[in-house]
Amino acid sequence: MVIAKLDRLTRNVGDWQTLIDNFFGEKAGKQLFSVADSIDTRTAAGRLVLNVLLSVAQWEREIIGERTRDALQHKISKGERCGKVRFGYALAADAKTLLRSPRNNRQSP
Repeated sequence: MVIAKLDRLTRNVGDWQTLIDNFFGEKAGKQLFSVADSIDTRTAAGRLVLNVLLSVAQWEREIIGERTRDALQHKISKGERCGKVRFGYALAADAKTLLRSPRNNRQSP
């Protein structure tokens, strides 16, 4: 199988191991070739480099998720809209700020 880059196939070390074991390992008898990465997985050094690259790719995926979550939480804490206008809120004239809907401020009987 030919791919453009290894981290485009997966960014999870566990998934990678499953792919190697089931599809591209010695038992499977098939090889994986990455156009952008020149790594020889037939050697111990090549497998080490591959594992380091995949670990960094997984870290990168996780850190992007953390940063996105933190940025969205910051916007929400400032009362800014993130995505759809949530139930019980209305959009202010600036199209960014959320205001509590007056209909929602009433107390239930």
